[in-house]
Amino acid sequence: MVGGIDSGGVFDRVVNDFVIPLERDDCLVCYTDGVTEALDAESDEFGPERMNQSVRASAMDGASAIVKRLIDDV
Repeated sequence: MVGGIDSGGVFDRVVNDFVIPLERDDCLVCYTDGVTEALDAESDEFGPERMNQSVRASAMDGASAIVKRLIDDV
């Protein structure tokens, strides 16, 4: 279930179920748009590409390292 979306007509129109097989050492990161849309002093968004870079740079060190890196980078 998508966080923040109630079930019903809108939910049924915008959400699909799908399966993603995960392998050993895969990393699944759940986040909100508050991460990718965070603004810096020049009003530039952090963006999905920078988020992916942060996750990739810290993924081998585990979940807590990912969270710390994202917080530091944002």
